[in-house]
Order: sequence, then C-alpha cells, then structure tokens
Amino acid sequence: MKKQTRNQHYIPRFILRNFCTDGKMRVADISGSEARYFLASPESMCFEKDLYETINPDGSYYKRNELEDKFATMEGWLSSQVKEILSDCSVLDFRLDGQRDVSIALLLALQLTRMPRLKQLVAENDKIGIVEKNFLYKAFVDSHEKAVEYITQNGFILPPEMQGKEKTLLDETASFILSNCFFYILSAEQSEEKFMVSDNPVLITPFEDAQYILPICPDFAFGCCRFQTARGNEMEGVVLVDESAVTKINRISCSQAHVTLVSQ
Repeated sequence: MKKQTRNQHYIPRFILRNFCTDGKMRVADISGSEARYFLASPESMCFEKDLYETINPDGSYYKRNELEDKFATMEGWLSSQVKEILSDCSVLDFRLDGQRDVSIALLLALQLTRMPRLKQLVAENDKIGIVEKNFLYKAFVDSHEKAVEYITQNGFILPPEMQGKEKTLLDETASFILSNCFFYILSAEQSEEKFMVSDNPVLITPFEDAQYILPICPDFAFGCCRFQTARGNEMEGVVLVDESAVTKINRISCSQAHVTLVSQ
C-alpha cells in the first residue's frame, strides 16, 4: 500500500536544495520579535500537513494525496526544465525558447496559486459550508471537473451552467503570464551578494520593470516583464545584476516573507 504524504510542500524541494551546502540551508525565522537562525534540510521546511487535502463533512479524506501527487508530477517535469536552464544560462548567446518560457510561466503560476494563504482565504469565508469551501479550493487549484465530482458525491447538485470545464486559477495565471510577459534570467554570478528565497517566494513587481521575480538558486532568479516594458538586456535573455540590485531584491524577499528566509 502506498505511503500517504502528509508533509506537503508549498515550495518545491528542488528549489530549496539549490540553497543547500552539504544538505543543509541557512534559515532565518523572522516570526518573532528577534530573528532566529539555524540550519535545516529542505524536507523539514516550507510545508504544511495535509495542505492539499480535501476533507469530507464526516472527517474522512476525499481521494487522499490526489492533488499532492498531481503537484509532484508537475514538479518532476519542472525540475528537469529548471536544471537544463541553469546549466545553459551561463553560455554565450543563451536564449530562452518557447518550451522554457512555458516552464517558467507554469512554475511562477504554481507558486502563486499553491500557497497556504489561498486555502486560508477560502476557509475564512463564513458564508458557506465546508463542502462549498472544498469545492471552491478544488476549482481554484485542481480542476473544475474534479470540484464538480467532489461536490456531487457529497449530495450537492450544481446548475448545468456551473458544470462546464472551466479553467482553474492555476491555468488562468499561467496563461496570463505566458501571453503578456517576456522571460529572462537575472544573474548574480559576478556579484558577491547572492539571492535568497523566502517562504513567499514570488516577488510581485519588485525590481525595475519586472512583473515577477522568483529566486531559483544563489546565483540565478527567473524574471519576467510586460512585453511593452522589455528592454534590450532583458530581450537578450540574461540580465547581470550587481551587489546593490541583489541587495534590493533580497530586501523585498525579507519584506514579503511570512516566517522564514532561506540562503546558502
């Protein structure tokens, strides 16, 4: 029998591992009045128990680990894509192509929609019951079809107009980013200051004309900007950033962090 996963990560471990030295990353816990520093493994950070689970009204699990397994499959593909991009982006004349644009857009969308805060916002709606809350969350991040299947099996009947195959929030976010943004790599290879990542990793409109920035490892971050604001170095595929720029981006990471910051 397959072992069920309870510790469900909202930041892929393949990203966290990029910040490790000898299997450990430096972590700053900023939840208290004073920061607390320690070393930790990727497996022990940035997860919540049963984050992606749907609980039936009787307390039982509905298709346990279904969404966790879906995200794990996506991460497996994204991990290989990110590895290839990072291995190639130091090469002269490096360019992002259509396939790599898709992978970056999907990774950004996944990080924007899978965070615990989305589930919390749905849970905080006191005007609807647990079944309706679960329906909304599954429709947002899993699929409308599976959300309809869940709510129907719990005795609810949706009007026909609500039973179509609508796009999820994940799909809509990825589609928006891919249709409106130009993608590039921010490189801190020549900077003494390196990128850090927080438990709220996607920086929204954080730096110059960037729409989103996602630190991937100490030396590199993925960035995208609107087509109309793209400049020459961004259109060339790699933007070199100096110590002051990396420091500015890291400060924004600190300001957006909920509890933890991770560095090498």
